[in-house]
Amino acid sequence: KRLYSYSAASVCCIYKYFGGLPWFRQETLQTALGVNVPDSTMSDLTERVVNAAIHVVRYLRTSARDAVRLLGDDTGAQILELKSTMRAERRTGKLVERTGCHVSCVIAITSEGHRIVIYRVGIQHTGELLDEILEGRDPQLPVPLVMGDCHACNTVTVCRVIYGGCNAHGVRRFKAVKDRYPDEAGYALERYERIFDHEDHCKRVGLDDDQRLAYHREHSKPLFDEICEHGETLLEEKKIEPNSDIGEAYGYMINNRVRLSAFLRHPGMELHNNEPERTLRLPVRLRDNAPFFKNAIGAAWAETIWTVGDTALACGCNLSHYFNALQAHEGDVRANPHLWVPWAYRERLSALQGLEIGPAPPPDDDEEAGHETPVNSTCANSPPATSVPNLRRPAARATGAGQSRPPPRPVRPTNIEIALSSNALS
Repeated sequence: KRLYSYSAASVCCIYKYFGGLPWFRQETLQTALGVNVPDSTMSDLTERVVNAAIHVVRYLRTSARDAVRLLGDDTGAQILELKSTMRAERRTGKLVERTGCHVSCVIAITSEGHRIVIYRVGIQHTGELLDEILEGRDPQLPVPLVMGDCHACNTVTVCRVIYGGCNAHGVRRFKAVKDRYPDEAGYALERYERIFDHEDHCKRVGLDDDQRLAYHREHSKPLFDEICEHGETLLEEKKIEPNSDIGEAYGYMINNRVRLSAFLRHPGMELHNNEPERTLRLPVRLRDNAPFFKNAIGAAWAETIWTVGDTALACGCNLSHYFNALQAHEGDVRANPHLWVPWAYRERLSALQGLEIGPAPPPDDDEEAGHETPVNSTCANSPPATSVPNLRRPAARATGAGQSRPPPRPVRPTNIEIALSSNALS
């Protein structure tokens, strides 16, 4: 009874929020392929996916509260109907006008090893999203490790956390001034390169958190101390200006030395914050093609699809199959969202269908769209693909059966043919 199958709605969401194709551009592409799907219809299909996935998103946000490690970052965004808002400061409670709109991303790693990716689009910073996630956390749980840049707006105020600073930011500062200050910047970059080589060695060998901490303390701590001490010496002897580019690079290291060296004190603390920065390529890709959201509703749709979809990709799920399953069993998803998280939905789907779990996901419901299902694909050395007709496909229309067709129109010769017939061209 549906005009569009579940897979049609899933593909529209994947193309826009993971491929960066706005709905109007998808409409143009579908028209070029001979299928006229209006952009308003794609918006309605996206809303269906959002209504099915929002229950899982709420459960994921609750599960991220008990994470052992959290990594966060944000990037710019724009909502046309949301220019500013009045919000209370987290520490003082004073109402202030806020105008900065961002896409904030937090990656929460649970004690079971699951990676939950939470997105929020609006006027906020990463620290405020972390407060929303960690609010109500059980104080009996271990203190979580929070990795991010060293900005004050990204701090947590609702519970006690252990901060870590991104050393990749320090490396970028030195690389930006290497051409003008080759000796001063090269001194830090040479030692940072060896520190990152030690991190690669720990991952390649497969050291656990305690072994990795001991290895960094032995090999990386002297190098990190040399960078900070060298910067202090240059500033004290006035060999570099504090307000210069190289002075600010060393000042970033000295002022944030405690956070940047957290990987040398706490097992499991990351060396850098590159993972959420890579994750934010999704909203950046969409922002390059669709620079803004019209209102907060479109922003809420985007953060819902990104949260549940990016978490599913982190678990190695087939995203199209996962979206199809959420739509097909929306009632059960609403009643049991904990059974439909990306790392457990296959078991629930098999229990509802009475099937055994296999290595590959079952096929989607494309046959409900009324198409023929190919049996084998064609290649260079194989016979052409055969098709099995869909028995549920409605009977073909007989609008022209038994009616005489008009004679074909005469083909008009081209200009080149006319010129050849008149010997105008040799």
